[in-house]
Amino acid sequence: GDYRQNDPELEPLIEIMSQHGNFEWFGRMYLQHGHQVGFIAASDNHLSQPGYGAPKNSSLAQPGGLGAILAKEKTTDAIFDGMKALKAYATTGDRIILDVNVNGTGMGQRGEFAADRSLQGRVIGSAPIEHIAVIRNDEVLWERDYLTATEPASNGAATYLLSFGSDAAPYHPGDNPRGWRHWRGTLEIDNATLESSQGMDFHNSFFQSITPDPDNPNRLQFATLTRGDTSSIELALSGVKRTTSLRISLEETRETGGAPPIYRQPQTSAAAELRFQFRDLSGGRLEQRLDTDAYSDTILLRQRIDNGPRDVSFELGDQSDRQGDYYFVRVRQANDAMAWSSPIWIGGYPKR
Repeated sequence: GDYRQNDPELEPLIEIMSQHGNFEWFGRMYLQHGHQVGFIAASDNHLSQPGYGAPKNSSLAQPGGLGAILAKEKTTDAIFDGMKALKAYATTGDRIILDVNVNGTGMGQRGEFAADRSLQGRVIGSAPIEHIAVIRNDEVLWERDYLTATEPASNGAATYLLSFGSDAAPYHPGDNPRGWRHWRGTLEIDNATLESSQGMDFHNSFFQSITPDPDNPNRLQFATLTRGDTSSIELALSGVKRTTSLRISLEETRETGGAPPIYRQPQTSAAAELRFQFRDLSGGRLEQRLDTDAYSDTILLRQRIDNGPRDVSFELGDQSDRQGDYYFVRVRQANDAMAWSSPIWIGGYPKR
């Protein structure tokens, strides 16, 4: 796709997630160029597997996405009518239910201009909901964290999420997206006890693994990968105190996958040693960044709420005198699954 131009008859929906990675930036570029398009997801593995896609190799390194369509009935015509009308949203494979409207105008639609806007939405997750963000004109207008525990555990036992994240947008506008960022190394807990661990989105046995150290129950070997998304490890700890820390030793890794680069070649991420001091957690969170040439990758540690909400309704107001403002919603779950609503426009006209 070329986001500089768009034929709404031939290209009403933009694929922003597939087995090749998460590419929210791609849909946002269409919106920045004034096109009225909806968001969709798919497997994109070309193997005739509708609704299914298993990780295969370094270029198809995650399960496929799913497109959700709002239709009056479950028939071919009604579903295709919904797609053509942009009444759609994208998920990373989980069957997340998402609905949103602005002044009563639903996903993919353009409402009449009004300076006062009321945005309403509801998310029913397949796992506890971590985060909801409302984006207006490519900037976050509103966001809320539903999963981070802001107060330390009173009995010293708590669950933490260690999340690795990387960006996939091209370094140069004419280039192909960045490939998969690999994370591989060890983590070790000091001054607490590691009771259990699990990968939240570990579907790829080629590149994702967690292996306990037989000689040290507080130490793990791990491997995972990200491309425009996050991959998390859940850590259940006991005996947590202010002196508790998490030490991470990252190996040197090289990016893989993706279309042939034009300008930026696949890069090597340097080995690194990091320490997360639990006394430095602010609002239950602590983040560190690692630079790889033009990109700043992240590692986020946070204490998570047990039994977080799976059904969340939200409402907010906004004011703007600008014609053609657009809004869309991004959802992330505790298991790293995501969903994106198609945009909603208020006033203005689509680019033709």
